[in-house]
This record gives sequence, structure tokens and C-alpha cells, in this order.
Amino acid sequence: MCVCAALPWQGEDGDVRWVFYVISFYATGFLGVIGVGISLAWVAHIIVFMLPPTPYSPFLNQLFTVLDAVFSLFGVLAFAGFCLYLMAISIKGNFMLGMNFGLINLYPMRPGATMMSAFLVNTGVILAMVPAIIQFCAQAFSVYADGTEIFDVFGNQVTYLQGIKYIYNYSIFLYAMLAVALLACGYMAVRSKQVWKRKNPNDAYNY
Repeated sequence: MCVCAALPWQGEDGDVRWVFYVISFYATGFLGVIGVGISLAWVAHIIVFMLPPTPYSPFLNQLFTVLDAVFSLFGVLAFAGFCLYLMAISIKGNFMLGMNFGLINLYPMRPGATMMSAFLVNTGVILAMVPAIIQFCAQAFSVYADGTEIFDVFGNQVTYLQGIKYIYNYSIFLYAMLAVALLACGYMAVRSKQVWKRKNPNDAYNY
């Protein structure tokens, strides 16, 4: 009874479960709209601020500055929200693609059938993403984060590293990121998640 009271959608009342089932669709749609908005804002920010040799507009940097003028915490929260969104979609992308090399899928994350070794390997992959996301955010928000230690390390000093400085100076990572985003949009549009397909518990063990 206590579990059902705390988690009513897990109970046996069909009406209650149906209400939460319908609410989940509205919540998913609402979060999807927010996600699309943040993604488009990121793409626009990359195009108008990060790719041109001389930025056309500070864009999100200016947004954070304006929010700071309203209340100092608003700009920090918006800044954190955009950074955490990158981390969230990186984790989601790792769960969807992971170490899939086409012919072989190593350490897949499968609901109900994930091995402990897969957890460890994918955790390592996610941790490896963190420095890249930090460097990307430091470069993207160089106006807002100007004067900070994190910008000095990931925004300035990284561009003078021998051997890889050309990758940053010629925005190779940015073009690759936009290309992957475009390919992912096309892939998801053609082969979206089959949420209406009746699931077989044994399918979790199929590669």
C-alpha cells in the first residue's frame, strides 16, 4: 500500500495508470519542444558566433549578460542549463550509438539486459566526453566566461598546443559536430524509435 501511495502509476488501478500514461505524452511533448528550441539555439550560436573569424553577434553570451542584469542568478542558471543540455544529449547519444561499429556492437546499453562490463565501459566513455564539453562551452561562451580560469585553460591555452592547435584554429571539430547533427536528424527522421511496437522481453538480448 505504501509503494502504491508513493508511486500511484505503479499500482493496479487502471484509471490512475491511464491518467499518468496520458500525462507522460504531454510531458514528453513539452520536453521535446524545449529540446528542439535549445538545439536550434546551439546551432544558431555556432553559426553566428563560433564559426566566423569575426563573430556576427555574441548571441547566447548577450542573453546571459542580459539575464545577469535582471538578476545575477538567472544568467548562471541559463549558462548551466545550456551546458548540462550538452551533457544530457551526449549521454543519450552514447546510449543510442555507443560503440556500434556497424558490423559489431561492443558493450551495448540494453534495457533489462545490460552487462556490468558495459556499464563500466560506457561510464568511461561518458567521462571522456566531459573535457570536450568543457572546452566547447569555454569556447562558445568566451564573452560571458572571459577572465575565468576555465576559459584561460580551455579557451586560450588549448589553441597553442603543438600538433592539435590547427584542429581548433580551423574549427574542424565544429564542422564535424554540425555534420554529425545533420546526419543524426536525417537518421532519426527516417528510422525513429518504434514506441508503438509491442515489446518482447527476449528482444533485449538481441544485438
